[in-house]
Amino acid sequence: MSGLPPSMDEERLKALFEAYVNPSGGRTLEELLKFKDRLKGAEAQRLRGHFSSYGLHPADCQDPIFVADFMTGRLKALQQRWEDDVKEAKRSVEEARIKWENFRDSPNQLPIVDILQIGAWTQLSNVKSIPEQYYDCLEFLIKKVGMSVEGTDVAGYTALQHSLTCTPLLHDFKWSSLLLQACPDPITAINHRNRYGTTSMHEASMTLMRPGETENRAKVLRWLLEHGANADVLDGDHCSPRSTGGRVPQFKQIIQEFDQVQIKTEACGFCRRGGFVGKGKAKAANSASGEANLKERTQGGNEEGVPLRANLRCGRCRARNYCGAACQKMDWAAHKKQCVAVASNAPSQSEVESKATSEVKKEETTS
Repeated sequence: MSGLPPSMDEERLKALFEAYVNPSGGRTLEELLKFKDRLKGAEAQRLRGHFSSYGLHPADCQDPIFVADFMTGRLKALQQRWEDDVKEAKRSVEEARIKWENFRDSPNQLPIVDILQIGAWTQLSNVKSIPEQYYDCLEFLIKKVGMSVEGTDVAGYTALQHSLTCTPLLHDFKWSSLLLQACPDPITAINHRNRYGTTSMHEASMTLMRPGETENRAKVLRWLLEHGANADVLDGDHCSPRSTGGRVPQFKQIIQEFDQVQIKTEACGFCRRGGFVGKGKAKAANSASGEANLKERTQGGNEEGVPLRANLRCGRCRARNYCGAACQKMDWAAHKKQCVAVASNAPSQSEVESKATSEVKKEETTS
């Protein structure tokens, strides 16, 4: 079950259709495809409808053989193409790398890593596992070519975000872990917002009515939270994963479980790393959840094993811990309402001075 009233599902589908076919609610689809700005309302629904209705076909691309090599995981062909591009490039490897990173040949402007991932996901849907050749190709792109895996398509999705949307009902945590490890800033990457303003948490917390959907999405939600995803980031329509997922009891329970871990360990208010329990680095994708693994899920650190600590506090309310300025910045949109409330409940300056004067007089009387 979706956790939503059937009428609400029908209303969402109707709104999606109306926004797609009716250009009066904002810019036309052609205009939206020219820019990369954040969208909301009818414009977001219009682009989403267009994006989700297209399936990648090499024949639609100007370089169909290159696209097909990625979709089928032909490592030797890709290695040869890379060598040829390096030879032709004026600045050798760097220029060839930039060329591959900027490659956007499909109608939805999919980066190379996404094209490879579509091929891997096609195999995953057929044989229930990703063939090793796709992992070899991904490793080749990351280590040999030196490509960034954070390129975005026309809707602002990264390959990591696509791998965790559960659309279709597929996920492979080994694959997603490799993508996450290749990102310079994993916390920013796991909380990346596309043009709709949604993160992977938003996508995973949305549920429809297909069999097995709730269970699959619950697994992805748990994995995301274990790796620093935040449940309070707002999308373009001011919805958070907490609000959308809260309609499904299983999703709500998972989010609350991680809230309790953050509170008990005084970890970072955004990514839940840097708590006081234990020492050492966080483990990778195989970290389990639960009280027995608080150390793994609340500790971060660098490759030398220096433990990460959530020693910073919000300068306004002094009540929320952070492991760094980046997490504080990403958390501000959700925290500012609570922060204002705490600040407004604080005593005024005159009350503080009056109390201090009173305490001084008491000390003088006692002495």
